[in-house]
Amino acid sequence: MKYRIYYFSATGNTQKAVELITERLKKEGHEIELLRINRKSQPLPGTPDRMIFAFPTLSWVPPILVQRFVRRLPHGKKEDGSRIKTAVITADGGGGLQSPDHLKRMLTRRGYDVFLSARASYPDNWLQFVPGPDEKHKQEAIANGEKMTGEFIEKLIKEEREYYKVPFIHVLWSRLVGALFAILGRRFMGKMFIADESCTSCRLCERSCPVKAIDIAKRKKARPYWKINCESCNRCINICPEKAIVSSNMRIGVLVVAITATIIIALGLYNGNIKPWLMETIPDPFFWFANTLLVTIVVLFSHWFAIGPFDRFFLRYFQRIPGISKVFEKGFNKKFLRYTMTGYKAPREDL
Repeated sequence: MKYRIYYFSATGNTQKAVELITERLKKEGHEIELLRINRKSQPLPGTPDRMIFAFPTLSWVPPILVQRFVRRLPHGKKEDGSRIKTAVITADGGGGLQSPDHLKRMLTRRGYDVFLSARASYPDNWLQFVPGPDEKHKQEAIANGEKMTGEFIEKLIKEEREYYKVPFIHVLWSRLVGALFAILGRRFMGKMFIADESCTSCRLCERSCPVKAIDIAKRKKARPYWKINCESCNRCINICPEKAIVSSNMRIGVLVVAITATIIIALGLYNGNIKPWLMETIPDPFFWFANTLLVTIVVLFSHWFAIGPFDRFFLRYFQRIPGISKVFEKGFNKKFLRYTMTGYKAPREDL
């Protein structure tokens, strides 16, 4: 039987799970096709007998690049009318919530028969806010993740139909948080990053970014700059050999102030110029909807302006001014322990 495994791994948790799955399936005599997902990945040709999706959970949703890849998949219905049987597993740092079900729904809409969904709890790599584990807790968490992956493998081989579920109230709030993360959160969190003076311009972060969100100028001692399309997968901060990447306290503060100021100015212009015209033009039953929609657009635009043009054309240069740069390079997570799976080597994604 031919199994096709599509996966994305930020710091090695998912890759470890995939290695365990692949090893067991090969022992069972199955043929395996593997594809690591990045920004350029396209679905493999042909039709497999079974398909597996493996990915980390980022803010309780599958990574955006994984979701985009799924939308590029061909329809899961075969020529004989049957659907490709598919399994989903997410490697998370302690809470997948609706993430496995999120991808299950996406695949089902594309015609795939998702018969199994599960999560495996590995060490957390979210160094933007949470310290990495010490060696003892790291090994304990890895062992737990491998145990949960093993349980998934047994159900996969037996083709047990089972889905990972959470209470509906958790589905609701995690979907909301996930949507906000996809639209705004991941982009803002990418803008928190800065490389301090210990950066050697080795370009490892730039080469390894799965969505090419990191730029380093072609000059000596240039430092990375994070663009607006960051996935917030935390690969870069965890693999930096000099631990030079930090979440800048000052950048966070300046961007929050810039977003707030832009919202206040934009809403002031809207309330003074556009809203009165709407009240006169649109009938009352529709005014509330139109007003809410336009205010939402104003807020989203303000956020985009602050982390986009304001950062790209002003803040990124302002933070380099001698003296000021020292303040921007202070990060609350500088001393956090980094985390990558034992034996993990970040792949080159810029080829």
